[in-house]
Amino acid sequence: RLDRRKKNAIYMQTLKSMSSLSIQKGVNTIFFPGGTRSRSGHIDQQLKLGLLSTCLDAQRSLLQSGSQKKVFIVPVILNYHFVLEAKYLIDQHLSRKGKEKYLRTKDKSNSWRSKLKFIYNLFSTDSEVLTSFGPPTDVFGNEVNSNGESLNKEGKPIDISEYFMRNGLIVQDEQREFIYTRFLGEKISDSFKRYNVVLSSDIVAFTAFQLLLQSTEDTDLFAVLRSPEEDFQVEWSAFIDALENIFKQVMALAKRNEIKVQEEFKTDIADIALEGLNKLGSYHAKKPLYLKSGYVYSSNFKLLYYYHNRLDIYDLSLKRSAE
Repeated sequence: RLDRRKKNAIYMQTLKSMSSLSIQKGVNTIFFPGGTRSRSGHIDQQLKLGLLSTCLDAQRSLLQSGSQKKVFIVPVILNYHFVLEAKYLIDQHLSRKGKEKYLRTKDKSNSWRSKLKFIYNLFSTDSEVLTSFGPPTDVFGNEVNSNGESLNKEGKPIDISEYFMRNGLIVQDEQREFIYTRFLGEKISDSFKRYNVVLSSDIVAFTAFQLLLQSTEDTDLFAVLRSPEEDFQVEWSAFIDALENIFKQVMALAKRNEIKVQEEFKTDIADIALEGLNKLGSYHAKKPLYLKSGYVYSSNFKLLYYYHNRLDIYDLSLKRSAE
């Protein structure tokens, strides 16, 4: 596995050589192209291409040796209602982004009461993990058919060795292969976005944070996050109306194959809202969102922001009329 604490050139070159050789030998490799866990909760779009480039290196080496083996890339997208380290991840993200504008709050989650509450939630609450797969590609981002043949935009088989050719020979060209790797990264990013499966908790968190932004006149994110949590309360009927607006926009994206939704997604908006509220941040000591006496409240705006970010790249808005 990769140790990102080590930055010296010898380690990095050895790591890449080992990765390339492993792929040539047919060893299945799991890459986390974001480099690490998403601190902000956003879907990875700025991918690290260093180790990803070893896929092209391996494919070129196989072709140079006369082998017809192919290297395939299968994007895997994970989504879940709850992230155990969300509080610490979003703190790291905000402190890097805001610097002096961001003020850390004192952590009170280590009290015995909080620990007992966590243990209770651990055994009384369930939270599934959804795994979805984007279409397999070759190392250039071309889609492949069931026979493993690379296809061009017209769906016709192509010979990938031509990508490495110069004057009729397969040769190494670092600049050319860097461009190929960058294009592969873009294809993977697109798969992460298109094959992300939306959960009820995603929609609920996104809607609530948008309502929070609407309720304050301050446009600065850090000022919003410092707002008194007790000032935020949304009547249940108003929350349902806003959620329905976002839900219809999500379903319009799904119809255009720009996002995925759960097959068992309920069509009753109130049921989606209740399920999302129940599962959102299930085990956190301070709930990002909860329902009480006909109003929706938040106990932690930072966590709400973290879970909201899962849908932030889809250009959804309460201001836009539902399609």
